[in-house]
Amino acid sequence: MKKFAIVFLAVIAISVGLVGPMSVAGARSVPVPSEPGNTVRNPSFAPGGSSHGLLAPWWLSLKNGAAGQSLPLSPVVSASYFRGLDLKGGDQGLCCGADAFAPPATLDWARSEGFNVFRVPFAWAHLQPTPDGPLDDQYLGAMDALVAATRARGQRVAFVPMDRREAPVAAFVDLWTRLAQHYKDEPAIWGYDLMNEPDRDAWNTDYLPQIIAAIRSIDMAHTIVVESSTGGYGHYWDAHTIGLPVRDPADNVLYETHFYFDTPANGQYPQGTAFDVPNGDLNIGVERATDFVNWCNANGVRCYAGEYGIPGGWTDGNAGCTNGAPTTDPRWLTVLDRFLTYLDQNHISGTYWEAGPFGDINDLGPTCSGRDRPQLAILQKHPGSADSLPPIDTPAPLTPTDTPMLPTNTAPPTATATNTAPPTATATNTAPPTATDTATAMSTNTPVPPTATDTAPPTTRPPSPSMTPVIAISGGTVSPSRVSPGTSVDLSASVSSETGLSCTVVDFYIVDVADHLATQRWQPCVDLSGAPRTIHTQWTVPTGQSPGSYTMRVGVFSSAWSHLYRWDDNAASLTIAVSSPPPSTPPRRARARTRPPMPLF
Repeated sequence: MKKFAIVFLAVIAISVGLVGPMSVAGARSVPVPSEPGNTVRNPSFAPGGSSHGLLAPWWLSLKNGAAGQSLPLSPVVSASYFRGLDLKGGDQGLCCGADAFAPPATLDWARSEGFNVFRVPFAWAHLQPTPDGPLDDQYLGAMDALVAATRARGQRVAFVPMDRREAPVAAFVDLWTRLAQHYKDEPAIWGYDLMNEPDRDAWNTDYLPQIIAAIRSIDMAHTIVVESSTGGYGHYWDAHTIGLPVRDPADNVLYETHFYFDTPANGQYPQGTAFDVPNGDLNIGVERATDFVNWCNANGVRCYAGEYGIPGGWTDGNAGCTNGAPTTDPRWLTVLDRFLTYLDQNHISGTYWEAGPFGDINDLGPTCSGRDRPQLAILQKHPGSADSLPPIDTPAPLTPTDTPMLPTNTAPPTATATNTAPPTATATNTAPPTATDTATAMSTNTPVPPTATDTAPPTTRPPSPSMTPVIAISGGTVSPSRVSPGTSVDLSASVSSETGLSCTVVDFYIVDVADHLATQRWQPCVDLSGAPRTIHTQWTVPTGQSPGSYTMRVGVFSSAWSHLYRWDDNAASLTIAVSSPPPSTPPRRARARTRPPMPLF
């Protein structure tokens, strides 16, 4: 009995690093840190990498199976971790616009600011219109163009589906089998992010094993990114870990969840930039992440905060820039800084929500006058580990024809101009992309012109003479012009062109007296000729809409929103008479996180 006790104590001492490193045949001799809850850290990890050959602490084997049984485990926690961005836009058509992946200008801006790892939402229903059917060539081509553009810049991307959460497991297996086959040899893909914010009970136990097995039958190299069934709420992680960690024959899984810091924890920030935090708690981010981080460390797995964000004064945005004064309550910056410091200390990777062709209140993109959002400086304080992104190969140096492209601006002339032609200022870096710098925005890209909250002299090159038809906007009406919340109104305007013009976009905006955007509606692919054509769209005034005076603005754009043809800053007026009381509790975040181009107040 005494001999057994001595042997048992010796095993414990070796395991926790009190005596020396453990070693087994085929494994490197790595000392296990003695801090409680910590595990071996692999200094060579990078996205897409693995940690084969490292010996995990003995208690993980007991945790995952009977004593002495050898089970495949997810990689132990790594000393390397990355920071990046979510590039919103490829899924926009799911809710309120047209799909558009980030263009090269956005990638150049991100690179110039130090962001080279991206998580990119996509619309499964648009990539694969029929479950188990072929992938759509045009949509897949747009994804491939983004991948090619990131590869050319030494950047990396992971795509994540935002819709069809309720699809059967066979449909998930089919989708990821096709994508793994397509991208298995692509070095610019850093991982396969299986589903955004799954919220079904069987996800961990039934879905993940089958999807992972399907991918590994094709691709043993790429990281698989796994969210649990929390529906994206990271502070609920502990309640949704049945079946986790998963078994992966490639030993290359990254565990993901999301964090937001407003009272409902859903990232909608219903009070705008106001500090909407329970009890003014500056440690709210750390507190919400603690259970997830502890679980990661206790299980010796690599982990990742796939979304987090704070408000930065955004009101709306387009393909190249954002509108709204770049301001926020400074306490939000403290919350973000403390949250990222905590992730740094625990080597947790992360991507900030968000940047890209479309935005929401958390948008990081610079304003259309070239000013940085306040959260940018905080994010740049936390760049990740130096070895988090080893180069795919040496990116070609930027040449005069491929310099970082600043965000473009499709601003109307000024807040007081009415029905005038777009300005004629010129700008540099608007040349079309080359064969190695493929534009990634789909032909249905939907940027938004700025409002008077952040006006500046426009910086884009105006349409060439062949692309500058004479457009007229007249007869703007809102009917009825005085309504109560909950009432539908008809927005209309008469539009004409002196010459035939096909597939324009007619955009309607409703703004209040402070230039806060209430809604945006548009009619795509409107053919114009010499005869005036009346264009209509509908808007149902939300029950919580504030009473007061509103203005309808109308813009006419090219089919890809790359040219503003005509802008009427005061096309019609609307009065909202009364406001219904707001709901007693904030709405739960939509699972698809298909955020509109701007908040609907």
